[in-house]
Amino acid sequence: MLIEAQYNYGRIELAQPLSLTRQLFPVRVEIADDLLSESPAEQMHTSMPPVKAGSLRDRVNTLLGHTSDIGTAVNTPNTGRPMGASPVQLVFTPGALADALLFHGPEALQAAKLLDMVDQGEFEGWYALTTIPSLCRLLEHNLCQKTATSEEARQLCRKILQEVVQVLKPLPQSEVALHALLTPEQTGGDLEQRLLVNLATSALPVPLLVINGQWATNDTSLQAATPREIIDKGIDAWIPTNKSIQFMDLTAQQRTIRPQLEQRLHAVLRHGRYILGPEVAELEQQLSTYTGARHAITCSSGTDALLMALMALEVGPGDAIFTTPFTFVATADVIARLGATPVFVDIDPLTCNLDPAKLEGAIRKTQSGSPQKPLRAKAIIAVDLYGLPCNYDAIEAIANTYGIPVIQDGAQSFGAEYKIRRSGTLGTICCTSFFPSKPLGTYGDAGAAFTAEDALAEKMRSIRVHGQGKDKYDTVRLGIKGRMDTLQAAILLEKLAIYPREMLAKTKVAELYAAKLFHSAPELTLPTVPEGMQSAWALYTIQAKDSTHRTTLQARLKQYQIPNVIYYAKPLHLQPVFANLGYKTGDFPVAERCAGRVLSLPMHPYLTEAEVDRVATALAETGK
Repeated sequence: MLIEAQYNYGRIELAQPLSLTRQLFPVRVEIADDLLSESPAEQMHTSMPPVKAGSLRDRVNTLLGHTSDIGTAVNTPNTGRPMGASPVQLVFTPGALADALLFHGPEALQAAKLLDMVDQGEFEGWYALTTIPSLCRLLEHNLCQKTATSEEARQLCRKILQEVVQVLKPLPQSEVALHALLTPEQTGGDLEQRLLVNLATSALPVPLLVINGQWATNDTSLQAATPREIIDKGIDAWIPTNKSIQFMDLTAQQRTIRPQLEQRLHAVLRHGRYILGPEVAELEQQLSTYTGARHAITCSSGTDALLMALMALEVGPGDAIFTTPFTFVATADVIARLGATPVFVDIDPLTCNLDPAKLEGAIRKTQSGSPQKPLRAKAIIAVDLYGLPCNYDAIEAIANTYGIPVIQDGAQSFGAEYKIRRSGTLGTICCTSFFPSKPLGTYGDAGAAFTAEDALAEKMRSIRVHGQGKDKYDTVRLGIKGRMDTLQAAILLEKLAIYPREMLAKTKVAELYAAKLFHSAPELTLPTVPEGMQSAWALYTIQAKDSTHRTTLQARLKQYQIPNVIYYAKPLHLQPVFANLGYKTGDFPVAERCAGRVLSLPMHPYLTEAEVDRVATALAETGK
């Protein structure tokens, strides 16, 4: 039996039978039963939170007939933090919740303010299913003194609880946590308290128990604090100093949208259309809307998106495709796979993107090349490295001069902007990747191609399904098996819903890095974002003075337990797989120099200022 409950984004399912809750805590479970059993079917697939009038504080005030303004009573500036950005998660005890909702107790104002800040997305708040019966008892005891009948108190309690479960997340009912109650070390003391501690520590990486004076615990497995202590010290003060920094944090992201993800995945399991199911078409429509592209064609990976684009442009032997040597191998791999020739062009030293000033010279040199091995200038693949768009005005002007298309390799730049145009609308075709580590990533391989041209879109849709024509057994061209799995589309739909705010959060992290590193480590070359552009911040990549300096930086970061990665240590023209092209060391000096200097630091929407400070401190030490 599953318990279904109303939650922020629609229905959730809690895997703990209420019957066990009745057995453990036989108090006022009728209200909890009624409340947690409500789940209208029509709300199952809701992807956005319901519109709520005012804050939680305002809504409860209205129910209780209060007019007090907690905002003026407790001076807590808005942190400006993106939702879920702090690694600390607040777990509310029944007493602290009752204080916040009923506005009584010595720290009622602070407790209410904390709950309000959770409602506003400042940080995450959680409750245990077993909290509901105890909270019912506390609420009803107080409300009976304010209402004419016990039934009125019961109904008012029910309405207040409905507001609470729309704001707080339910702790997963871990079987391990429940079984732990039976171990010898867990005997004695308050059963509900021990269960809440077990659930919080088993489900959350950094739980912080919000307690009042009536809740005392000697358990050292998690931190506990009163509302006043949390507000006075600030949420980041409760981050353990030994907590490791994540290079990218998919776990924090998943906590933010876990119920919605599960709803989406369960929907796919119910309808059973695992290949090109309805979620794929829905995702293509939403990707088109988000990017502004006329057509969005999903596929099985970013590499296959590039392959489909080249096949749609009929690239083959004798064709020259101009691209950067400073990128992941997939960019050049698909060119060679079709029998065409990658022609590399050196990069800009600051942006690490293809240098337009060197592009036209490469095209002319190819056209006047050896008559024994003539090459046709066929297309340009511009790679938006680290999330920053290339200089498309200059590149497209050169492409127009020679009558060749531009393919945007936007594997790292989904969501980036170039002079008001969003990634997906740059070039003749844009290709992107939804690999887990990409700005918009799924839990596996997936990708997409974008174009404004109907004929190219039709070709790519055919190519992704073995060159399919009017039906499954009508094959009109060579193609690939490149369809996106429905499960991946379902995941991406929920990730896309929060992507705009994640973009804003990453931009704030980049600004923090820039401000702190500019002063603490002036010898570093920081990422450059030219005017009129917005990076997707797939990576935050600095440049050391040289390779020796970079080695020193890495050693210091390792001492601070800070992950870092080199993208990319060896340019493509020096890779053994492309030895047949005849390139040698020194042919692309800027790319080679950047390969010896670049170093990517942790970058994701859930990185805290304290963690950025820690990175800056480590890098500052290397300059002394």
